[in-house]
Amino acid sequence: MKNVKKILGIIAMIAIIGIGFIVCDDGGNTGGNQTPVVSDYNIDNLVQAPGVVIAVTITAKNGSSPGAISNIRYAGNAMVPQTAGIYAVYFDVAAATGWNAAADLFAGNLMIGILPVASDYNIGNLYQQTGNVTAVTITPKSGVSPGSVTNIRYGGSTAIPQTEGTYAVTFDVEAATGWFAVTNLSAGNLIVYDFSIGSTGPGGGIVFYDKGSVSDGWRYLEAAPVNQGSLAWASSGYTSTNIPGTGTAIGTGKANTAAILAVDVNAPAARACVNYSGGGLNDWFLPSIDELNEMYKSRTHLGISEGLFWSSSQRDYLDAWGQYFGDGDQYYYHKNYYNYVRAVRAF
Repeated sequence: MKNVKKILGIIAMIAIIGIGFIVCDDGGNTGGNQTPVVSDYNIDNLVQAPGVVIAVTITAKNGSSPGAISNIRYAGNAMVPQTAGIYAVYFDVAAATGWNAAADLFAGNLMIGILPVASDYNIGNLYQQTGNVTAVTITPKSGVSPGSVTNIRYGGSTAIPQTEGTYAVTFDVEAATGWFAVTNLSAGNLIVYDFSIGSTGPGGGIVFYDKGSVSDGWRYLEAAPVNQGSLAWASSGYTSTNIPGTGTAIGTGKANTAAILAVDVNAPAARACVNYSGGGLNDWFLPSIDELNEMYKSRTHLGISEGLFWSSSQRDYLDAWGQYFGDGDQYYYHKNYYNYVRAVRAF
């Protein structure tokens, strides 16, 4: 019986000791207090430009320690740095009711420099023909990062595409003094085209002329898919007004149109063409007489079988040239006559 009592006594003592351990176990918090951690805080202003750097802001989230934040240090220095570089930021938190003090919490790195953006660069060669595609050109504008432009990618590949399609162009910029490195800047879309007579142009028109190679910034002419109306060449009050400098050759239509509108701002035929915005583009014009003749040659592609059409080529102060699409004959008409108008553009 005595032995049983001893055994029961020993068991009771073990139970008391165990309860004591449970009571004393505070989950690692000294004296029952919690200890602040970095995730208890919102950290801001970690990326800034040189010369105008302000202090990193560290604010406690709801339910976190109300203890004062102090001793914010930038690579060990309490002074806020102003020169380009990367600075490790640490801070301390004072003790508060229910909370321990904490020292040397790491807030992250303050990065001082300027981040390049796509608008810092001039982008060229985004519109090219199949089989002869060269690299898109990306050159920094004045006063931007001198870091090297690298890793130009076309739809994710560094290989320059040679087949027809639209390819998203991205690039990287290396770090330079005062400037951060950056990746995946967008340079726009490289459009590789393969146009033929009768195909749809970038403005939604119909390609009717190919001069064989790019010169003066263009190779093809496209015509709007529909007429812009039956209109007079000149507006009232300008039907006997000379428009100096209009030409007849292929490639002169755009300049002709500008010349007409410089004198007669509301000239109906020319105004209807420049106001046309097929494909979201605003570079349409009234074709010259030789450009109009190329339209006549491609009339089946344009869906035109007859009708008189104005050109932008003036004959004299009274008349301008037009062409009949039934037989191709070219005539001159008084500027107050109503003929069909079809806008074109070069690309």
